[in-house]
Amino acid sequence: PHAHSAKGAAGLWQITQQTGQHYGVPSNAWYDGRWDIVQATETALTLLTDLNRRFNGDWLLTLAAYNGGATRISQAIKERKRQAPQEKINFWSLKLPPETKMHVIKLLALSSILRHPQQHGISLPTLDPLQSLVYLDVGQPFTLSQISSLTDLPLTCLKAFNPGYRQATPGPTGPYLLLLPQNRINRFKKALARTKGRQQLLIADIIKST
Repeated sequence: PHAHSAKGAAGLWQITQQTGQHYGVPSNAWYDGRWDIVQATETALTLLTDLNRRFNGDWLLTLAAYNGGATRISQAIKERKRQAPQEKINFWSLKLPPETKMHVIKLLALSSILRHPQQHGISLPTLDPLQSLVYLDVGQPFTLSQISSLTDLPLTCLKAFNPGYRQATPGPTGPYLLLLPQNRINRFKKALARTKGRQQLLIADIIKST
């Protein structure tokens, strides 16, 4: 989630600052939605949908545009049409940067592995629903240390699940969203209800001092 490219793209989905701003992804000194697993994924899906619409439902061109930029792909299509006006244009006929070509090829390979793991000699793990993550709106400021205490979840795990937070707290304006394991949700809600008034005062003091 904290991956950065030389061109400034960040997070699991490698979203640039410009793209994040275009899609309203929050980014400030406390929080960067490009690092947030859910926020970034939702943004990426919206971007892919927009690109797919632009390229008339062609998913290979869509994936290429996600990597290389829609303008570059459109220019490559125009150039190919100029060179071979009678040819049916597709991803494989375009002259594109090697990185963009390989990006699409890698995704096709990954898709094949996930669809037919046995054919590739791979055994995928069985997922446990109780260990799935739930996106929760806490509705108030907090610190990750306090959430760790309320959920009995190691702070290192909590930070790994919620990489969007740049500091120990989301700050005074939020967002106050958390990814927590399914099996910790009820414990967290009960603990939060017991300590809500005291917790708000404590967190307000921490944010003020920070």
